Amino acid sequence: MGSNTHRTLIIKNGTLIDGTGRPESANDAVVVEGNRIRSVGPIPPDINLDDPNGAQVIDAQGKWVMPGLIDGHCHLSFGAPKMPDIPSAK
Repeated sequence: MGSNTHRTLIIKNGTLIDGTGRPESANDAVVVEGNRIRSVGPIPPDINLDDPNGAQVIDAQGKWVMPGLIDGHCHLSFGAPKMPDIPSAK
């Protein structure tokens, strides 16, 4: 990562959909270090929100947070391999 890139990302105050089927809930924070979710819930005590060099903070008040969301709509084999009697895209 470059010197201007923050290693820790904190998304705080959002409404969390955790993907388990539970109802959405108010959430303190989602803490991401590198490319991994470190914690969901209370901000860990070793995180200093006032240190702009240590963390990037996004205030998600009034927004939805969905950790790990991916684009689930894709056509991995659209047109390949060719199958008899099935038209393929050009």
